Amino acid sequence: MKATRPGEFICLCPVTIPTVEGESHVFLFIDAYSSFAINTGVEPSGDAEAVLKHIYLLTEHDDFKKNIKMGYTLVLNDYYDLAHRIKSIIQPHGKILFDEDFHEKICKPAVESMFRRMIEK
Repeated sequence: MKATRPGEFICLCPVTIPTVEGESHVFLFIDAYSSFAINTGVEPSGDAEAVLKHIYLLTEHDDFKKNIKMGYTLVLNDYYDLAHRIKSIIQPHGKILFDEDFHEKICKPAVESMFRRMIEK
């Protein structure tokens, strides 16, 4: 699978970061075409409600909305049990694709780069 335009495939890449106060969950969405990342925020929990909140925040993000009417596919590697609720958030322009290999192909380099840059500083 290969993206042919910006916004065609968007991968949810939640990142857990240890902090002094416990874990923080960073919600990143990576565009498979450009590798552009949208950070919708950080939460103390990565539970279902936080995931749904950040998917909604993605749909309201100005950078994301530039291509939304062309349609998009939200690529996930988890959250099967939330599929119905996710669909209600991303309709009418979005679809869901559960594909672990494609998800890893897009998210892994972005997350590794982020951590590498954090360590280098």
